[in-house]
Amino acid sequence: MSEESESMEDAIESVVRRVLYNEVSTFFPGIIKAVKTSPHNPNTKIVDVTSAFLRVDPETNTTKPRQIQSVPLVLPARTNTFMIRPPLDEKSLVGAYVGLIVSNSYLANWKKTGGSVLPTDGRKYHFADAVALMGYYPDLESWTTAPKENTAQIKVKPGTFLEIGNSKTDIPRLIADVMDIFSTAQSPSGTTGGLLVLSPSSISGKTLAQLVAEFSNLFNPDATP
Repeated sequence: MSEESESMEDAIESVVRRVLYNEVSTFFPGIIKAVKTSPHNPNTKIVDVTSAFLRVDPETNTTKPRQIQSVPLVLPARTNTFMIRPPLDEKSLVGAYVGLIVSNSYLANWKKTGGSVLPTDGRKYHFADAVALMGYYPDLESWTTAPKENTAQIKVKPGTFLEIGNSKTDIPRLIADVMDIFSTAQSPSGTTGGLLVLSPSSISGKTLAQLVAEFSNLFNPDATP
């Protein structure tokens, strides 16, 4: 091979590498449009995603979102023995933002097995080889209130959340109080099947009504008078 041919090959390779490493998105935001169950694992969700990055249609010279089909939904915070699993039903997922990561290799076999595979195709950085990570792209509309210092908040549906952290309520003690009240409950003397007499907790001295009020304050504390 002549030096000129080698030089041409080097130039082509350089251009390809530049495109791959500088012009191909390997992480981009998207929105879930549809939810399916994996045919290989009933506990795994597959989603159709619309990219938040638009592309230009060369035929009409208009911008269109890129549609990425059948993307495995990857849940963060997971080990062999621990996982946080949010609601995965269609109502909870459709419209949610995700971060898509594009593999540098063909993922068809991995999508089927989820285990170690030897790629059989040299395809690089293709949109079809994406996985979606929940919560890895900021969705500023999900939580309308500002976060609080040293406080964890858990929300499942709009308008309802549980707050743990800066509350004065000691949740383990609260549960123990309630259990103590019901374990010592007695029927009025000489009656059967009537209302139980509930004495204050022997742990904190609080009544059931006081404990119920503490429980209520754990939910939507900002809205509690």
